[in-house]
Amino acid sequence: MSNFLLKIDQLTKTFKYFEFGPIDVRVEPGTITALIGSNGSGKSTFFRLVMQLFQPDSGHILYFNGELDSNDSRIKQDMGYAGGDLYQAFGQLSIRELANLVRYWYENWDEQKYQELVDRYQINQKEKYTNSSTGTKKKIAFIFALAHHPQLLLLDEPFSGVDFVSSRKMQTDLVDFMENPNHAIILATHQQEEIKALCDYIWLLDKGKMIGIYEKDQILESWAYLSLNKMPESLRKHPHVIQMDSHPNRIITDSLAAIEPDLEQLGIEVTHYQRLELDEILTALLERA
Repeated sequence: MSNFLLKIDQLTKTFKYFEFGPIDVRVEPGTITALIGSNGSGKSTFFRLVMQLFQPDSGHILYFNGELDSNDSRIKQDMGYAGGDLYQAFGQLSIRELANLVRYWYENWDEQKYQELVDRYQINQKEKYTNSSTGTKKKIAFIFALAHHPQLLLLDEPFSGVDFVSSRKMQTDLVDFMENPNHAIILATHQQEEIKALCDYIWLLDKGKMIGIYEKDQILESWAYLSLNKMPESLRKHPHVIQMDSHPNRIITDSLAAIEPDLEQLGIEVTHYQRLELDEILTALLERA
């Protein structure tokens, strides 16, 4: 059995108007996973369950090859989390005072690393946290998540509201983080550019259910627009035809390799093909679900 940093089996959580799960996923070292879903799909609930900010109704979470389970207080030492507004309750503290508080939560807090990141992101440590902009708060949470050398990073919309230059720096820091083959990242984002640049896998979440787990490069390779010289109605029943348009004759397929020999057998010529953008694929998958 391969190594894992996170293994989730049949995880559920019920709220008054929302049911999350059951969810079954695993995260292996050396991977970056994008957690994708519309607003209210359950992404933040997922992170809060993994971080033990919520308690599940049922199911199991195992961490770091099963060496730690959800009852072990050491879990958070090896996880870095940036999401929601985790530090709002401490808003009247300056950023330096908040850092002094957070450092006591982590045995592996690296003050030199923290200072380097503060300088890199041009954080004014005298400013009160509550007075910081949304983008600055995102950068502070990102710095705190990295400063104690975690194995697993959980990032909930880390680039949202962050300026372009800082966003680029964050991507670089995530690439550097992944130079250690024992590290992994789960990243919730709506930014196609970040998904394409960073991620290996995509988890698609809809209304609290995990509706698909995909290799990013595989779906980018497989999905395509195909322009055809003719388009018999029977194509609608083909398992790899996602959409048909008759003006002009064009289909969307989720498996170029599977459909090409079938089209050839039917005497249909592909006159032009074009790969879909990642956001087009994800939209189609969500609509199909």
